[in-house]
Amino acid sequence: MTATSLNIGDELQRHADWLAKRRGAWPADFRLQDLSGVCLKDAVLRHARFAGANLGGCDLSGADLSHCDIFAATFHGANLTNANLAHSDLRGVQLFEADVTGANFEDADLREGALLTSDGNRGLAMVKPEALDTSEMLRPRSNLSNANLSRAVFVGANLASAIITESNLAGADFQRANLSGADLSNSDLSGADLSGCDLTAARLANARLEGANLTGADLSNVDLSEVDLTKACLTNARAMALPTASPPMVETIVRPARQS
Repeated sequence: MTATSLNIGDELQRHADWLAKRRGAWPADFRLQDLSGVCLKDAVLRHARFAGANLGGCDLSGADLSHCDIFAATFHGANLTNANLAHSDLRGVQLFEADVTGANFEDADLREGALLTSDGNRGLAMVKPEALDTSEMLRPRSNLSNANLSRAVFVGANLASAIITESNLAGADFQRANLSGADLSNSDLSGADLSGCDLTAARLANARLEGANLTGADLSNVDLSEVDLTKACLTNARAMALPTASPPMVETIVRPARQS
């Protein structure tokens, strides 16, 4: 179903009535629908269903999308500035070239995920999101490449194996987030808070972590040889196989915090 065949206004009103616990109302259901280019600026859609929806190019700035089912949805080029996606199921979402400046992803789930449909032969076939490169089809991962995620909040979020290459993550809050196996190559994480973050086996080639807070982070099996860690705080961070050419950095990592 496309936006032209769906009365967005009616759907939003029913959802508002449902949130207000009025009789005869139900939560908005946009599953598998094409909402590309629709303006949902400042919309209150918490607990709505967007699984498999195409939200490419949508204006969702300031929208409340908390506690939503957004499994395997596509946000290619969408505007999510200051949107609230806390506690939402975002497994397998595609945020390629999306603007997520100031968005809140606290406790959101951004692990791998893919939709399945009947292949016509009593079997199942994978639904291929438009923005997903075919080389990734065997392992659909949340894709936040080339996205503006500056100052976004990912506290406690699950971003295991996510693709976040060449993105702006300056000042983002990743406290206690799971970034194990994530690809952060060529991304700007300057000033980001990665304290207590699980970065096990993450890819950080040419990433910028200048002034980042990595206190207590797990950097096991991470190659830091091409990472800019200028003025980064690595107190009590855990690491393995560190580059031998940077003794001061290694000393900072293993040295416990000084007692005041």
